[in-house]
Formats: sequence, structure tokens, C-alpha cells
Amino acid sequence: MPESGWLAQYSDGIVAASHRVRARLEPDGLIIEEREGERRALWPYNEIRLIDGPDAQGQIRIGRVDSAERLAVSSPGALEQLEPCCRKMRRSISSGPGWRLVAFWSGAAILGIIVLFLGIVPFLARHAGQFVSPRLEADLGNRLADTIIRLTAAPEIDAAHAECEAPLGRAALAKLVAPLAAQVTVRNPPRVRVVNSPIINAIALPGGQILVFKGLLDFAEDPNEIAGIIAHELGHIVLDHPTTLVIERSAVGFVVGLLAGDIFGVSVVAGVSATILDASYGREAETEADLRGAMLMKGAEFDLRPVAEFFTRLSAKRADGDIPIAFLRSHPPSDERARLFQSVPSGGRRAVGNADWNALKEICGPSPVPPKK
Repeated sequence: MPESGWLAQYSDGIVAASHRVRARLEPDGLIIEEREGERRALWPYNEIRLIDGPDAQGQIRIGRVDSAERLAVSSPGALEQLEPCCRKMRRSISSGPGWRLVAFWSGAAILGIIVLFLGIVPFLARHAGQFVSPRLEADLGNRLADTIIRLTAAPEIDAAHAECEAPLGRAALAKLVAPLAAQVTVRNPPRVRVVNSPIINAIALPGGQILVFKGLLDFAEDPNEIAGIIAHELGHIVLDHPTTLVIERSAVGFVVGLLAGDIFGVSVVAGVSATILDASYGREAETEADLRGAMLMKGAEFDLRPVAEFFTRLSAKRADGDIPIAFLRSHPPSDERARLFQSVPSGGRRAVGNADWNALKEICGPSPVPPKK
């Protein structure tokens, strides 16, 4: 390097303008001087980093760690003379943590998320019911039910008729449900609603809500079949499965909302409503609900044989390749459930008479007559 140093362009990173300066090597660092010999800056060698270059003309740009200062040196050979002094010249210009530390904390964060979703959230979900007041749980159930009804109603049905409420059908449904509901003690009284949708399904929601879809009523051939399905969903409610499932599905958002006293954020309700139709409690929980449902049917003195026949038909329907949405995917195999109900001692009465059964079947209005071929 010439004794007078290199000519260079210096920018302090504060203003856009750059200044013509001289840069020269000294024992304690790179001295940057104004043309008149006034010292502008001293860059310690361990803080100097190469930003880019050299280009075709040999120009390089260098900077200081964690500083906006920049120096453009046009003298050929400047890089070769700087590197012996600047051992860290080709490292990052940021003094932040190295890649190993970043990788460590990134891994720790990923592990924390896994623990949160697979451990902490399920644990909180299983024990969260005691922290949700009956009023809040009922409000959550109503919001979820209203959203699911809107999401699943048949396309040709207007919003005002998405829920089936024919008076005679509602009265028949109440008569069927009453002996079952009378046996359970839950935070909110059970409320069974019928959705005008062809889906063959029934689901339980927080707050004692049970949704029965018209497709299930159309598929059923006996009122005790519907009674058995409702008894199963009541079993889920008694075992607190719906609230647990909702918290698990909405995960951290619901837990944070629970701690903050507001569990009804729009994103939480919409997200859970969209996924709960495909939800699965798991084989063990479904079997527990089946056993509890069988107990409720026996307590009401309802005949369980039609329930076994229902699952036998459902199994045959699956064998034909026509799998009802969610109902088969989220429950134990239908033939297995049929054997469960067949194992219960036979005997008992019909849940409702023929007139009430016909009224229940038409709770959404008379079924359309298919056109003649």
C-alpha cells in the first residue's frame, strides 16, 4: 500500500452523500482520514468485513460489524493487503448469533411447538371443562351449531329453513329424547336440532348441543335407531368429549382465549366449525360413548335390536362403496358396533309410535317425490 494510503469513497450510513477519503493500515486498525489529513474514523481490524468485490477493476466494498458505515476502495490489490490483518473479513457483517446458535434455538422452538400441540394442549383440553362456565359453554355450542347448520344445509335450502322445525316433528323428537336426557346430569340441558342436509351423520357439540342431519333420518328405518344415535351423542356429552375436541382443534388460539376470558373469536369459531364435521374422538372415546349410549337406551327401556340392525345396514352400505361422510370414518367399524348392541339383552319398547315416527321423518317437510321415468 502506498505510504499515503488508498483513495476511497466513505459513507457514514446516515446521509446519502459519500466523501473522498484516504484509508491506511495502522497497528490498531484501518485509519480513515479526510483529504486534509483529519481523522474521520478508526476501524478495528476484527470489525472489518468484506461486503462485495473485487470487481473487474479491483474495487472492493467493506464495512464494519453492526454499523452502516461503508468504504469503497478502488486500488487494485487492496483486498490482498487487507486480508492478513482482517482475520474475520469474510464473516457476516452482523454480530448476531452464529448459525449453530440459531439452529439450536430453532430446534428448541420446533420442539416446544411439538410439545405444546401433542402434550400441553391435549392435557389442557382434557381438563378445561371445569374452567368453562355453563353459560360460556352454552354460548360456544350455539355459535358452533349455528355455523355448522349454515355450512352443511343443502344448497337448495334457504337460510331460514336450514334447521328443520316442523311442529309435529319437533314434538315427536322431544318425546323420543326425553327418556334419554332424563338420565344424564350435565352442565347444560341437552338440545337436539335437525339440520336440513343429506349428510348421514349426527354430532355432539359443547353446551349440550346435538345436531342430527336429515340424511340420517332418511336412512333410519325405526325410531329406536335414531334414539340409539342420540344416546351415543349424549354419551359423548356426559364424558365431556365435545369441549375437549373443540379445544384440541382450535389449539393455542382457544387456550389463549380461555385464559383471556374470550373463547369466541371469529377465527376460532369458523375454524372449528369447518373441521369438526370430520373430527374423530378416537376409537376408545367412541367405544365409551357406545357403552354409555347402550346404558341410556336400557335405562329408557328402549329396544336395542334396531340399533344393531342400523349398524348392520350401515356396514353393508360401506361394503357397497357408499361411505357416509364422517360417520364411518370417525367411528369404529359398523359391524363391530352392531355386535356390541347385539350383545345387550334384547327386549324393550319402541321409542315413539308410528304417528310420531312419521312426523319425525318429515320434520324438514315432506320428502320430494322422485320424477317418474
